[in-house]
Amino acid sequence: MTGAGVSRWNAAPAPPLGIAAQPPEPGRDAFYEHLLHVCLLLLLHESAAASAQLRERLRPLGFEQVTTALEATLDVLAATGLVQSSLEHSADGRRIRVYSVTADGATWLRTATMDLRRTEVVLGGFLARCGERLLSLT
Repeated sequence: MTGAGVSRWNAAPAPPLGIAAQPPEPGRDAFYEHLLHVCLLLLLHESAAASAQLRERLRPLGFEQVTTALEATLDVLAATGLVQSSLEHSADGRRIRVYSVTADGATWLRTATMDLRRTEVVLGGFLARCGERLLSLT
């Protein structure tokens, strides 16, 4: 891989009530950004796409409001060798930038997916225990 190893995440403090449903500002939450990177790589692994298409394809994954910083995120992934881009002509003749996953990106995605599976187990245990504890306080 090209220096883009899967990093371990430090969870940010819980947001105040009422803010939990809103995505954090870009650059402020490493866990959220890492999940965005993983989801983008998954979508690009499925098929190459322009940023506007990716924005739409991210919605079913829970990214309702992906800001215009999506292009900057894709540029970061490209700079680390996980995605590549090319200029292509759209159906209406405009030139658009299309992104695709690289071999290093596919390797990184596999590693990140295994890491997320382990995280899912830990979060499941944590949330079950929180639920039991919180219910017993009422």
